[in-house]
Amino acid sequence: MASLTQYSKARVAITTAFVLNGTAAGAILARDTFDATPFISTLPYIVFSAAMVIGRLFGDRLAHKFSPVKLIIGGGLIAGVGLSLGLLIGGVNGMIFGWFASGLGLSTVIPMLFSQAGEIAKTRFDGQFAPSEGVAMVSGIAYFGFLAGSPSLFWAIKKARLKNG
Repeated sequence: MASLTQYSKARVAITTAFVLNGTAAGAILARDTFDATPFISTLPYIVFSAAMVIGRLFGDRLAHKFSPVKLIIGGGLIAGVGLSLGLLIGGVNGMIFGWFASGLGLSTVIPMLFSQAGEIAKTRFDGQFAPSEGVAMVSGIAYFGFLAGSPSLFWAIKKARLKNG
């Protein structure tokens, strides 16, 4: 069975947390770029959240059927391709589609990373540290992505606006 190394788990956790924390930017982008009404501006986040719920409801079944590693990789592909297609579609409809795909694709990544961290601690490092310590390590690393996500994203948006007038 394929396995993620601790280093790649840390990168996936930080990146996923970074993206999940930056979802509020969808409302700002819809409002400022497409002059959307306050209600329409909230739709990308609402759709993202609904997709997260749908993905998490079916995530365990999919993990048992395909394996957690394949689910993490497939989820990343769904999120990346969906966001790219959303950019190509353009407008608020493209944003809504992109955030839906992102929510669906990333919904199971963090739970699967926690599960894999506990599993690796139990199987490969039995007696060296507890599964709960593995989960704590991954969640601590992911927390950095949550903390850095919004400020970094809004800094980049501000810099892009200054360059483009």
